[in-house]
Amino acid sequence: MQDAEYYKQAWELSSSTSSRAQKSLGLWHLRREEYAESIECLQKSLSINSLQDGLWFSLGCAASQVGDTQLSIKAWHRAVTLEPDVRLSVCVIQFKIWLVA
Repeated sequence: MQDAEYYKQAWELSSSTSSRAQKSLGLWHLRREEYAESIECLQKSLSINSLQDGLWFSLGCAASQVGDTQLSIKAWHRAVTLEPDVRLSVCVIQFKIWLVA
């Protein structure tokens, strides 16, 4: 789906309770490198359903792109806590890239 209006409409129809609508909208913004907008949506989704390990990782990536070190560390820590085997190596790689830059 290319149009963010569908996600926004789903959010409105759910009376601001659909974590999926905000997740989809946040990832839509992330793919377009609209990091601040992505962060806002991902945080809303995670406030509704905090057990989305992949979404925590995406939030960490978006936060690192805008230079929000504290948020990226918090988000990646949460991603690793939820799914250590899958996310640990990716987070280590991201931190190494980030520290070199």
